[in-house]
Amino acid sequence: MTEDGFKSFLQAGVVLCLVMAVASTLLRWKRFGPSALALGGAFATFGLLLVGLKESWSQALIAVIGIVLVVLLAADMLLRTAREPKA
Repeated sequence: MTEDGFKSFLQAGVVLCLVMAVASTLLRWKRFGPSALALGGAFATFGLLLVGLKESWSQALIAVIGIVLVVLLAADMLLRTAREPKA
């Protein structure tokens, strides 16, 4: 894969992440509440991570964005398990 092909692949990933961030937040807000917001934020953060890879940001900044992504995904998981009824 050429460098231009790789950058266009990352750009398509960024667009898909932003669409999913908006769609998952708006379509799931009423049913899932804060969990939908956490997942939408995770999609947006992953899109930002792809932008960082495309633009060759520093490795430390990309690592910080990755940590934020993991925290948002963990928050989504915790919010989902707290919402589920106990058996």
